[in-house]
Amino acid sequence: MAEWADDDREGARGAAFRRAVLALLQAALAAPDGAGGPYRRLLEEAVRRVPGAQAGSMLERGDDGGYRLVATWGVDPRVLRHDAVDADALPAGTAAAVLHGGDVPGLARPAPPGTPAGGGSPSCLAIPVTVGDDPIGHLLLYAFDVADGFPQEAIDLAAVLGPLTGALMQRLRLEEELRSERDRLQHLAHHDPLTGLPNRVLLMDRLRQALVRDARDGRLTGLLLLDLDGFQRVNDRHGHEAGDMLLARLSDRLRERMPDVDTVAHLGGDEFALVTSGVERLDDVRVLAQQALAASRAVFDLGAVDVHVGGSIGVAIAPHDAEHAEGLLQNATLAMQRAKLRGRGEVTFYTASVDATMRERGRLTDDLRDALLSDQHVWVAFQPKVDLMTGACVGAEALARWDHPDRGPVSPGLFAPLTEEAGMVHALSARVYDEACAAFAAWKARGLTAGWRLALNVQPQQLSQGDVVALVHAVLRRHGLDASDLELEVTESIAFGDAEDALEPLRVLRDEGARVAIDDFGKGFSSLQRLATLPIDTLKIDRSFVRAMGGSGRGAAVVDTIAALARAFGLGLVAEGVETPAQADALRQRGCGVAQGFLYSRPLRAGDLPAWLEGHEALRSTANAGGVARRSGA
Repeated sequence: MAEWADDDREGARGAAFRRAVLALLQAALAAPDGAGGPYRRLLEEAVRRVPGAQAGSMLERGDDGGYRLVATWGVDPRVLRHDAVDADALPAGTAAAVLHGGDVPGLARPAPPGTPAGGGSPSCLAIPVTVGDDPIGHLLLYAFDVADGFPQEAIDLAAVLGPLTGALMQRLRLEEELRSERDRLQHLAHHDPLTGLPNRVLLMDRLRQALVRDARDGRLTGLLLLDLDGFQRVNDRHGHEAGDMLLARLSDRLRERMPDVDTVAHLGGDEFALVTSGVERLDDVRVLAQQALAASRAVFDLGAVDVHVGGSIGVAIAPHDAEHAEGLLQNATLAMQRAKLRGRGEVTFYTASVDATMRERGRLTDDLRDALLSDQHVWVAFQPKVDLMTGACVGAEALARWDHPDRGPVSPGLFAPLTEEAGMVHALSARVYDEACAAFAAWKARGLTAGWRLALNVQPQQLSQGDVVALVHAVLRRHGLDASDLELEVTESIAFGDAEDALEPLRVLRDEGARVAIDDFGKGFSSLQRLATLPIDTLKIDRSFVRAMGGSGRGAAVVDTIAALARAFGLGLVAEGVETPAQADALRQRGCGVAQGFLYSRPLRAGDLPAWLEGHEALRSTANAGGVARRSGA
């Protein structure tokens, strides 16, 4: 009975201690972070409640298996060996153990004066902090000048303290992980993952704060929008990884070179924003804009290749251009778009005229989109191509035309860029290809197109998006035509770009019988080495060189050079923009085979071309009968 009574007393003591430990864990969890945080609070309570304990430290196991010091109580920092303790210095297993003298982990020497019971030989109660059977830390309680170290009662209590402390440590770890995850999600919500810069959400928040400060202080706030001018070309030629690397390089460069800017943000795509506050002079903003422009123009090392891009910048100033963040961003966007229209590589400040121009352009874009969706007002014109030696018509180029219901005919030079900016290239091309092939099939059925080819223009986006082959196949099947009925015209910048993959659709269609021509040849920077390997059949002399033949000798020299290249590479030669018999004669003498221009005909509607052809053939027959070359049409 006495033994049972002893057991009951021991059980009651253990239960009481367990309740006390739970209470101290609650107190530890309620403690603030930092030097007086949960672990330090736990050590304080453990030292107070465990018999023999005079000081303590807490070790946490790291991912590498070693232990690091996370908290101390009652130990002079000079006594600690270092912040990390090897696992070998701690007792193995999950049971508490008493260590003496030199075996005490974490202590460099006996406690110096000033430490509780300083000067004696220390003992240590090493308590594994466990979760299940897994030690995730150690609670070390120190005793100084105690001959027998810690009593059995302390060791018994340690068996309770270890797992409960493990529960505390596990909970604190989970809370830390949750805090880290919340911080990560918060960061992702306000920063661009590619560049690490603030995103649009954080930009607008900081811009609002800057506007409030500057309105209070009577100063200006500047917002600069930078849009890269050659980013899509980098993506198309070198791949999206290179494009991402370019954006990351530019973000680093802007941060490094423009430390006076309050915020540099990435708004998505190839668009960046810069906020500068406390501005006293507009010239200061101009300087910043030029610095940003210079940063975009410098060479970017992308590892396998160096690229040049450049940028266009729009600037809006508060409170002159807008008093609120949304209005300022909108006006800076309009200014940036205007900078691109003016030739790119410029800085444009927002003005009332910029606003009017860009808003009108926006309305025009909406009208064009409506015209394409409603299948109205957009139509296809055909400009005949004439053999310069025989005068016979050998084909026609299909050209998109738009008759605005209020404005009347809109220049292709105006609406063509709108289709690119608004992502309507595919819709417009599909419309033109279908109507052109339908008309060509009708002419072919009437026997009017013997030896003809229908010229279709191919835009850069069609090649980069890889949909031109499917589109051409679809219209050919629909109208019963062959690839050999077509000539595909691409600009020089596309043909001489350094991405071979972009030209693969042209190779496919050329292998099926289509011919490929380089339009506006001579205006770009052509490589003779590349010219020999391109999947092309024809060079088209740009109208500006045809017009220049009648002026200085340089114009004629350019045409002579292009003609010589065509002969050297076995390519056909077409001149566009031919307006006078003298130009036709000069081109004929230089070996140019085909011409198109107002000398022969303006672009015609599909229904008008057969009548033109009949009249043209009649004039040609008359001219041949008389042996005199005559003009065939106006």
